[in-house]
Amino acid sequence: TEHLLEQRKQIENYKPHMVVFKELERSYRKRHGERMIPTCPNCSRGFRFEELSGWVNERFEKGLREKEKSKE
Repeated sequence: TEHLLEQRKQIENYKPHMVVFKELERSYRKRHGERMIPTCPNCSRGFRFEELSGWVNERFEKGLREKEKSKE
């Protein structure tokens, strides 16, 4: 029954939007083997989280990307 209670807690606390962040953290904190860092989707170079320099509104960025695609 303790296992079922733990499973129920996990289901109640599941936040699909956090899956990516949890995977990033798991890879970044790797204890066995080499630690992994994320790569930039534009240039494919690795970066450290402390190198993140800012944030942009998602709707604004989506609009910019759509404009760029329409120019191609």
